[in-house]
Amino acid sequence: MTSELDNINSSSNRAFPRDFVIPRYDGLSVLNVAISLCRIIGVKLGTGVPELKYLAEVDDDYDYIISFLIDALGFQDFTSYTPKGLFNSIKKYYSIYPITTLAPSTTTTVLASFSTGLYPQQHGLIGYKIYFREYGLVVKIIEYRPVVGGYKDSLGEEGIDPREILPYNSIFEILREKGIESYLALDANNIDSMFTKLLAGETKFIPYIEMEDMFLNILETLKNSKGKAFIHAYWGSLDSIGHVYGPESSAYIEHLRRFLRYFLIFTRKIAKLKGKVLAVLLSDHGQVQVDPKKPLRLTREDDLSKTLLVPPYGDSRFVYFKVKEKAQFLERAEKVLSEKFEIYNSEYLVDKNIFGIGKANEIFLDRVGDYIAIPKDNSYLLYLYAEKEEKELKGRHGGLAEREMIVPLLISKFNRV
Repeated sequence: MTSELDNINSSSNRAFPRDFVIPRYDGLSVLNVAISLCRIIGVKLGTGVPELKYLAEVDDDYDYIISFLIDALGFQDFTSYTPKGLFNSIKKYYSIYPITTLAPSTTTTVLASFSTGLYPQQHGLIGYKIYFREYGLVVKIIEYRPVVGGYKDSLGEEGIDPREILPYNSIFEILREKGIESYLALDANNIDSMFTKLLAGETKFIPYIEMEDMFLNILETLKNSKGKAFIHAYWGSLDSIGHVYGPESSAYIEHLRRFLRYFLIFTRKIAKLKGKVLAVLLSDHGQVQVDPKKPLRLTREDDLSKTLLVPPYGDSRFVYFKVKEKAQFLERAEKVLSEKFEIYNSEYLVDKNIFGIGKANEIFLDRVGDYIAIPKDNSYLLYLYAEKEEKELKGRHGGLAEREMIVPLLISKFNRV
């Protein structure tokens, strides 16, 4: 694992600080995993994204593919927090690799790419808060509502169809069109949300309430499958715990260990299934520990804010700015941001393949604004859209730090006649 990790770090673009990890879209990223899994189960997506290096030579005669995406599990935390005995037991079944997530290192962007097989610069979902010029709104896309006013899924009630925002079929829909059973295992409370409709489209779900029934329901679906089947499971509780308590907290560590124990039990069961099974586990990003009392705060009255056409958006550790006058913005940003943040022209980051390889589409280019601020350390920026302050979180992500960017990939292949 050390050599693979060194390879990722040594290949980071030296146009950036050494502490930044650049997405490895060339075959070592979360997006490349999705491309390979679809090909192995029987469908080539044709999005132009390369396959994952570690799966490119795997044949396409598998009966079942099962992928788990555990939100907010960095490679560093996986290797550090998993007890040695449990880690060694997992290694009996899985090859373990470090890979990168995407940029920004945030759930919205990664899930959109995994669900469509597209680079961020193709699908345009570039953060937790996104500016949509066509609607004149900054939107919390997971909640599907304006950042000020509204309520969860209120944009849907205003008639904004998720297909307007992400006009691509999901991999679940594409596989079903090809006659392959495909399922998304998801918390029952989230199945009917507009964000789920945006990502998954028309698909079949495996609902669950807790960790135990998630694994049991997936196993039952596999046993009842009448042909090739693809199951993707999303587990989000680790991210929630990390945000509240931090990724260095006892709560985060204990929850991770509990998940991995159940995952090992599940693995032993699928190893006994008849047929050829490919199982993977990965994550959308890691988290960094932050001081919730020391954000860089901006309000509409600050001098920097007065240089902007719209409030800052994106994520607290990957911030987009649309500006009125560039020289004035850069002068004030130098005073306010430069000690803790690197400030980049957005076009520069696009040219450096931060958001994908090849040509970016016009919608994406409009959404990323004029400048992007990325922290050099564990700093983060909060813009107060309303009087009510944002939650004081101890774990955050979105930036290009190693702990956020490098995530684990576990791959196991079973073949029982």
